[in-house]
Amino acid sequence: MEGLIVNFVKDVAINKPLLAYTFFFINSVLQILFPPYPGDTIIVFQGYLSLEGILNPYFLLFNILVGTVLSSIFLYYLGYAHGDKVLNNNFINKYFKINKIYRLNKWFEKYGSLIVILGKFTPGFGSIAFIAAGIFKLPPVRTIISIGIACTLQNATLYMGGRIAGENIDFIKHLINKYSLIILLSILIAFIAYFIIKYFHKKSIKK
Repeated sequence: MEGLIVNFVKDVAINKPLLAYTFFFINSVLQILFPPYPGDTIIVFQGYLSLEGILNPYFLLFNILVGTVLSSIFLYYLGYAHGDKVLNNNFINKYFKINKIYRLNKWFEKYGSLIVILGKFTPGFGSIAFIAAGIFKLPPVRTIISIGIACTLQNATLYMGGRIAGENIDFIKHLINKYSLIILLSILIAFIAYFIIKYFHKKSIKK
């Protein structure tokens, strides 16, 4: 299965690069908004693809950063503007473990920006840190800068890891195999998004 996924994504990247970039952008958003999603694995795979010369390495990294930064800022805004609703939302509590936020209050008062940055490197905690930063009303400019730093450092590390591990494709296939069903679902979402974009683009040209 993992070999088929790798080859399929490579073929799509070669023949329909816009679709590939759409898939990778959605992946970047999902890894922030839905923490169980294995976005880190796909970022490592993107590093491998960039090494192969299939897609533009700079635009790939830029694509990752835009997706993760924007979705992280969205979580911050969610906590900042709707803190009470967030804390009482069953869906958010299930996937983000919001009850942990109460324990962070004193830490955020002293080390808010540092927690936002370091939290991105802690599996499952980055998204919680972004929501908590909003709930505890960390200053917007400082928080957005911290989010930018956190996403850049973490994503660049994973991306470069994929380039370094590029020679060991079996390792990357092993990572993909662990989450093959979720990855296939995100590919399907990317296909739908791609054709919606294409449809509206053609419609705008006709006008």
